[in-house]
Amino acid sequence: MGWVRCYDKGAGGYAVKTLDRVADDKGNADGIAVLNFSQAQKAAREKHTELAQAAKAAAAPEVGKPLRSARLSTPM
Repeated sequence: MGWVRCYDKGAGGYAVKTLDRVADDKGNADGIAVLNFSQAQKAAREKHTELAQAAKAAAAPEVGKPLRSARLSTPM
């Protein structure tokens, strides 16, 4: 059985995703493929941080690119 992470999708909804790691129910945790509870918590937090940073980067304007362009004209 694997670990899952639950997160708030906003507007009162939650989502559940797997961590693609095995729980230590039937074996010893190795910190890589088999995780104990604290290792699974850490992995879930790291994944959350990674996704939050990616979403923030996608929403940010490109560095050096103007937010909008304006055409200036001179009066004749």
